[in-house]
Amino acid sequence: GPIYWDEYSRVPASVAATRNDNYRDQPRRLSSENPLQYILDQPPLAWAWYILVGVGLLFLLFRTKRRQRIIPVVRPPKNSSLAFVRNIGWLYYDQGSHQQIAIQAAQSLRQYVRQRYGLQWQPDEAGFAQQLSRRSGHSLAFIEGLVKTTRSVPTYTQLVENELVRYHQQLEEFYQNAK
Repeated sequence: GPIYWDEYSRVPASVAATRNDNYRDQPRRLSSENPLQYILDQPPLAWAWYILVGVGLLFLLFRTKRRQRIIPVVRPPKNSSLAFVRNIGWLYYDQGSHQQIAIQAAQSLRQYVRQRYGLQWQPDEAGFAQQLSRRSGHSLAFIEGLVKTTRSVPTYTQLVENELVRYHQQLEEFYQNAK
């Protein structure tokens, strides 16, 4: 609604200053009609009030602690590469595709040499067989035979099962005795 202002009922500044000076010496107290004053005057209610305030402070203290969800246990991934190789091997073996098995084994050997010994597979290079022999701990003659067989695997037109078994035995010996 409308606001009415009148200068007549306004208290002059000198009167307000005088009233303030009169009350300056008296301490300010809560009025006795305050509900908290009644609670604090009654001993059981005062104890309940103090307990409530204490519990509230404890709640705030512990509630401000950082909350974090429980970190789940992560199991290491299961190495299923051997199962994969076994399944692929049986698939190629059932189809009679011995050459594909040998090509996969040769690629696996190249990757193993690159990761384990830090050598790029270069069988045409003269010092490659010596470096691989020195790093793997095999004799130079064995490494040269393995490199020669690995180089000739993709050129076979028809790989016989006995040759595949011989190549696999060479690879197994290399893997088992490598440092």
